[in-house]
Amino acid sequence: MDLVLLGHITSVVLIDYFAVVVGVVMGALFAVKRNLDVIGAIVMALLTGFGGGVIRDTLLHDQGFFFMQHPYLVICCIGAAALVFFGASRLEKLDASLLVADALSVALFALAGVAKAWAAGVGPVYSVLLGTITAVGGGALASIAIAETPRIFKSSDYYAIAGGCGALAYCLCAMAQAPELICSLACVATCLALRAASLKLDLRTRSANDVPKH
Repeated sequence: MDLVLLGHITSVVLIDYFAVVVGVVMGALFAVKRNLDVIGAIVMALLTGFGGGVIRDTLLHDQGFFFMQHPYLVICCIGAAALVFFGASRLEKLDASLLVADALSVALFALAGVAKAWAAGVGPVYSVLLGTITAVGGGALASIAIAETPRIFKSSDYYAIAGGCGALAYCLCAMAQAPELICSLACVATCLALRAASLKLDLRTRSANDVPKH
C-alpha cells in the first residue's frame, strides 16, 4: 500500500477516535442533564459517540463499519461514560461543560465524516453531506431515543449549519490540494467559529411560524 494513502487512512482513523471520545462525553453529559441513570448515560454516550458514524458507514457501504472494527474503543467509551456520570456532580458549571463538549463534538464529527467520505472518493457534494450527517446524526439519535425532537428539526442555534460549513471548508481546501492538516484545521475552525458566533450573537435557525409573511 502506498505510504501516503496509508498515512491518510491512519489520520482518518485517529480523527474518528477523537470525535468518538468527545461525542461520548457529550452524550453522557446530555444524559446527566436529563436525570437519566447510569445505564441511560452509557446508552446516550454510545448513541452520540457512534450514531453519526454508523449512518455514514451505512451509506459508504463498501468502506467497513468503524463501530464494528474497534471493540476496545467501545469498552473504553462505556468506562468513560460511567466516569462522566459519577463525576458530573463535581462539575460546578455543567451547562458550560455541555456547551464546550457540544461544540467540539460537532466540529470533530464533521471532520471525521468529511475526511472518510473524501478518502472514499465520493466527491465534494456527498462528502459535505456525509460530514454534516456525521456531525449531527449521533445527537439526533440520542434525542429520538428519549422522545425529544432533535435540534436539527427545530429552531435552534447553528448546529447542522456549523457542521455543514465545516465540511464544506474541508472540501474546498482539499479541492485546492491543500495538505491534510490544513483541510482539517479549516473544518474544525469553521465549525467552532460558527457555533461560537451563533451562541454569542444568538443567531438561530427559524421555524415556519417565524418566517415573515411578506
